[in-house]
Amino acid sequence: MLDGAERDPACDSGEHEDLHLLEPVSTPTNAHRSKTRHVATTPKKLKHSKKKTLKIQVRELQATVNQLQAQVNEAAAKIHLIMQLVGKYVEQQKEREKLRRREDDQHQSFGDQELEMSVEEQQRHLQKQIKREYEQHLLHCEFITCNDCWSNSAWRTSGFCSNRAQSRNNPRNQVFSVLITILFL
Repeated sequence: MLDGAERDPACDSGEHEDLHLLEPVSTPTNAHRSKTRHVATTPKKLKHSKKKTLKIQVRELQATVNQLQAQVNEAAAKIHLIMQLVGKYVEQQKEREKLRRREDDQHQSFGDQELEMSVEEQQRHLQKQIKREYEQHLLHCEFITCNDCWSNSAWRTSGFCSNRAQSRNNPRNQVFSVLITILFL
């Protein structure tokens, strides 16, 4: 007998094989509901009933296992997707950190760049400096006309010779002539 009912010892010995008793047996036919039916209680029929009940339960358990496996697979797919998203997020954070570091480096080097002018700014600055030095030089020099220098203008300061060859060899005059040439190009 099933479902916790006590068995009669006489039934086990085979004395009452011809006796057909009906007892309610609960057999789940679907995963969501069960059906109660009456089954004969002879040992042969009980064995058959147990096998049938076990087969039904095995099918239901297999269906449950299949459902759980589908849920596990779905969860694994979601976890895989989440891991991919986390990986992308980490990559984006690393890229943002690199950009932030570059911006910090550029901002820090911007102070250095202020000290280091661009080529155009350096040229403008050099032209202004040359112009200032040229004006200072004119203030300290006398403007004379030298007959030895083909009647060209020459600057004369203390220590300068009005001779063209000596003036040309003087490094200071060479620098000023080059600077003036560059300045007024």
